[in-house]
Amino acid sequence: MGTCLEIQFRTIRTLLLLASLLLAVSCRAPEQFRGMTDEEASEAEGLLELSTYVISDVMGEYYAVRQSGLYGAAELERIRKEIPWWSESNVSNIYIYDKVVEKGYHLLTGPAIDRKNGVYVQINPRTRNFITEIMCLVRENYEGKLYEYWIIKIWSQSIPANGIYFFVTAADAIDKPRTFLVADTRYIPEYRISDSYTLRFPESDLAVLYNLQAWRFPSAFLESDLNDSRVVLTSEGYFKVPFERGTQPVFERILTPEEVRKWFNRQENSF
Repeated sequence: MGTCLEIQFRTIRTLLLLASLLLAVSCRAPEQFRGMTDEEASEAEGLLELSTYVISDVMGEYYAVRQSGLYGAAELERIRKEIPWWSESNVSNIYIYDKVVEKGYHLLTGPAIDRKNGVYVQINPRTRNFITEIMCLVRENYEGKLYEYWIIKIWSQSIPANGIYFFVTAADAIDKPRTFLVADTRYIPEYRISDSYTLRFPESDLAVLYNLQAWRFPSAFLESDLNDSRVVLTSEGYFKVPFERGTQPVFERILTPEEVRKWFNRQENSF
């Protein structure tokens, strides 16, 4: 999956990126994490570091594993000893589970890859106090490279933490490491790749906006009107409705881990 030198370089790059993001949080959006103890801050920092590692390294490795068929019946038998209802159709997703556990963390739900409207990837690492949602919301090919738009949300039911991070990445192919082109705690509406190509966030795609949930993170969208409305999903589809701060209905509150389990996944993809 790469030479030791390449892996070390990507690790250093990811750590530097993480440091800059945490500095940005403390300087630009302290209200998102005010009141945390040093221990809680360290736990959140570790979870964020894991999440960037999943994007930069694990995702490319996962697609290589899936394309090669390396994970099969033996891995499914192994995982079902711990998670009996793991779906056979998601056998390659066990690789993501293995890499997260290898780093000392756990998943709240099974990874959802290329399965949901408005999101290419959704992975939910967790700790005792925090949950992250790693999502790839845009994926485009341009001149032989793959460009993606990622977000990481981090939140807690009981600790004052509710942050969001934005990334644009590039890769030589879907099964190769991702390079971070830009990262911020503020919404990135577009990123110019070249004079002839700009990666733009699909602000008119209601399925994408439903997964983004901009209305939960007002300080990240100060220069955008995306947080003026919320998107709800009903049996008839996605709908955009006006949103007034301070008047959130019950289904827009921060959910408990059990509610998240029911909200994001069917039974065979939950644990």
